[in-house]
Amino acid sequence: MSLALARRTTAAALAFAALTVLHACSDSPMETPPGPVFQTVSGSGADAGAACSPIVVVPFLADGGELDVGTVSIANDESHVYVTFETAGGWEISASHLFVGDSGDRIPVSGGGNPRVGQFPWSSDHLGRTTSYTYAVPRADLDDTEPLTIAAHADVWLGDRMEGAWGDGDPIGNGRSWATAFSYDPVECASELITVAEGGTLLLDAPLGPVQLAVPAGAVENDVQITVEVVDASSLSLPGAPTASPGATAAADGPAASVQLGSVVVMGEFAYDFGPDGLVFGEPALLTLPYDERALPDGAAEGDVRIFVINGIYDELESTVDVAANLVSAHVEHFSNYFPGVNTAVEADLAVTQLLEPTGPFGVGEVIEYGADVGNLGPDDVPGATFTWVAFGDVTLDGVFGLCSEIANPIFGTVAVSCPLDPITAGAVRGIPVFRIVPQSEGDVTVWATVTAPADVSDPDPDNNREERTVAVGPAIVADLAVTQLLEPTGPFGVG
Repeated sequence: MSLALARRTTAAALAFAALTVLHACSDSPMETPPGPVFQTVSGSGADAGAACSPIVVVPFLADGGELDVGTVSIANDESHVYVTFETAGGWEISASHLFVGDSGDRIPVSGGGNPRVGQFPWSSDHLGRTTSYTYAVPRADLDDTEPLTIAAHADVWLGDRMEGAWGDGDPIGNGRSWATAFSYDPVECASELITVAEGGTLLLDAPLGPVQLAVPAGAVENDVQITVEVVDASSLSLPGAPTASPGATAAADGPAASVQLGSVVVMGEFAYDFGPDGLVFGEPALLTLPYDERALPDGAAEGDVRIFVINGIYDELESTVDVAANLVSAHVEHFSNYFPGVNTAVEADLAVTQLLEPTGPFGVGEVIEYGADVGNLGPDDVPGATFTWVAFGDVTLDGVFGLCSEIANPIFGTVAVSCPLDPITAGAVRGIPVFRIVPQSEGDVTVWATVTAPADVSDPDPDNNREERTVAVGPAIVADLAVTQLLEPTGPFGVG
């Protein structure tokens, strides 16, 4: 899910622009897990609205978890994790406390196992109360190689009623408190302001290497904050290939280094989702993506790597490969999901090279016989192609020849015949068994001769896969033939 969509669906619950004071709190003599110390920031503080990850929202619960008082929302950019407390229904926050760390075992708890919110690394008193508050936690001070544990607590008020509220999750400690914590896995992402006058460059240090989008001046109509997010390539699907599957592995005991999407092998585990959704460039931007050369399928070379785009459509972009740096580049015109990959589909240009028909005129009841040749213009050999004869008009078949068979109730035409083709090597031409039809009435008769590649073969020029002919059928030829005279010699005649 893109950030733009996440913001739209959670706009009522989030107020990232309302950032206030950040400071550390360590007001108890008990031993506290070490945490970063932050300089107090007054005013709005950091701009969480520039977060480039999807927004995760959890319920904000009070009264033993039975009362919903708002939401806790989490997002991140390349430098911070943003945690926003947001109340609803008239509830207000007088104090908030936040723990963010690599393990729930590091949450400060009492000897009885109950959380000590006064010793959470981040806390604030909200004089006059507030309905929204955001903490910006530097990622440099966190170990986010694994999902983070977040405990979000606040004292909330509705008039004179006060409750303790927690971000919904799993129980904390082994005490009798109903306090809860939840997990959050930061997303690798980046954002950049692109201006009309100067354009700009978005750069992300992704797991496989640098992701870069260079936008030229004048390519956008208005100044816009663009984002990129690293996504799991197995979450994508191509038309005709709804389910992704693991491809090659980097090592016997290592993570998958590729994902198979139909005939396309993703060169690594990652794809890249750019936002805002629907952004179109007036001038193409140059996109550069890293790829994992260990994922090359058998028989492929690094020069075969291309950038693919998928967002309801699927396209292979003309690309340039830097094999020394393991980078592939292409010009893009709009925002979508992009990934580096290799198309392993067989490619061959099949064509009907000749359609033969007898010369007319043709009459009702007269057999019309067609013949055809099919060629493979390459570059690959093709197994399993099919040739189809189709006739339109008031006609019947006059037999089926070779390995062909009649198609019952054809989708197109009056009668149709399907002929399987033996593997056709690149450059070869193959003759097709004849097609014989008999017109039953006067009028036009049209015949299609079509060659079709199997589903796993890419045919770059479908325009030459069919030839058609139309002939006129006139009345049946009628003639009264008769023996008008029989001449014989005069007799008598003898033996011999």
